[in-house]
Amino acid sequence: MTTTESTTPTAATNQTTISSDGSDTIGGTAQIITAADVTARIEVKEPQLIEKTSMGEPRILLFPIVLDVDSGTLNATSTNWKVRTLSGQTITGSDSWGNIPTAIGNNALDGHAEGLVLFPGIGDKLTDDVSITEVALYPPNESKTPLARWTLPEPVAVPDLARSE
Repeated sequence: MTTTESTTPTAATNQTTISSDGSDTIGGTAQIITAADVTARIEVKEPQLIEKTSMGEPRILLFPIVLDVDSGTLNATSTNWKVRTLSGQTITGSDSWGNIPTAIGNNALDGHAEGLVLFPGIGDKLTDDVSITEVALYPPNESKTPLARWTLPEPVAVPDLARSE
């Protein structure tokens, strides 16, 4: 009889794990996120664009999401999301565009939620020569490491985005 002993370091309690089954593509299946205080499934759907809001605001990039928190709470407010462009520019989401009633909101979530994550096109952030490549959810503690990220199968130019009313 042979006995083999191994020492495997245990994962830190604040480590985040993300499923790797191809769910990291926008429009794909839900991605499972397991972090220190939460287990959740998030699906990010195809991005859309509002050309001008009823109040005359500039373009707003929208990502529809479907989120199910299985345990704990998840702060998935728009300000915790960032979009990357083909040129490497980062656009941070905004909760201040409250005149869109289906925005995901700014409260921590503990169940099922469906809504929009908003990215205002202030300045040159969403001009016709910008292409979107990915969107990512970050923890609220200013971490440089996302909880999860989703990529588009190929970059999409802003003029080619589906329009939303």
